[in-house]
Order: sequence, then structure tokens, then C-alpha cells
Amino acid sequence: MGPLDLQLTVDPAQVGPNQVHLYLFDAKSGAAFAGTKELKVRAGLPGKGIGPLDLIVHRAGPGHYVADAVTLSLGGDWRLQVTDRVSDFDEYATTVKAHV
Repeated sequence: MGPLDLQLTVDPAQVGPNQVHLYLFDAKSGAAFAGTKELKVRAGLPGKGIGPLDLIVHRAGPGHYVADAVTLSLGGDWRLQVTDRVSDFDEYATTVKAHV
């Protein structure tokens, strides 16, 4: 994601309720990234025509964000679109695949 590294986990990565954890790091220093102004996450299951659905994320610590109670109703290859706005004009985005 531009000058950032993203680590994303879906727990327990099974059909039903899940948590999504996102960790953002400065790619050069490896330090937790603290410059996020707004983080958006959308989840979709394109193979089944679901989404993308907006996930509500909250800050859980430096560079750490969590989406609680994410219900993944079907198994398959979910796509999580992550967009990190770092200023009024700059944002970085990527798509991560999570198998459920």
C-alpha cells in the first residue's frame, strides 16, 4: 500500500461471526503507522454476488484497527478492499483475499 505495509487477519476465518484485524506499518522503518486519517474496509464475495459491504473499523492501538462482529455468511474467497486516507489528498489502497 504505497509506503505502507499491511497485515490483515480474519479470525476465525469460518462461516459466521469473525473479527478482522488490520496492522499498518511504515514500510521503511517497520514502525506502527500513526498517520491514518480515515481507514475504510469493504468485504465482498464476488463469486456469490455478495457486496462489497462496508465494515465498521475502530482503532485498537498504534497502527492497529479492528472490525468486530463481521458476519461472513458463506464460504469462499472473500475480497477485502482496504483504503487508508493519510491526508486531504493522499490515500493508499489494496485488495486482500481471505479464504473462509
